[in-house]
Amino acid sequence: MSLAQALDSAVQSSGIRLTASEWLDLGNKAFRTIPPEIRAAAYQSALLKGYKDDGIVGVIREVMGSRFDYDTANFVIEDLKELAQLHPAKFEPAEEIPETA
Repeated sequence: MSLAQALDSAVQSSGIRLTASEWLDLGNKAFRTIPPEIRAAAYQSALLKGYKDDGIVGVIREVMGSRFDYDTANFVIEDLKELAQLHPAKFEPAEEIPETA
């Protein structure tokens, strides 16, 4: 599993049906259609699942490759931090699934 796939799984487990490229890639057509509060929720979900900014930068570099240098990747992170402050997400605790015998 790639870094991007792992991040996708983590974010999507919170009910946010986006891929990393949709909320992290400034050049992706879908990025421009994703509302800022949804991008903020995806970022906050990743943090909640244990991702750190450096790890998300690694995903950005993997997904976008040579199109994004570290400065651009860090710009994306700073933008997401600002969006997260403007649009704090509320996640409901996961329901426990009862064990069956």
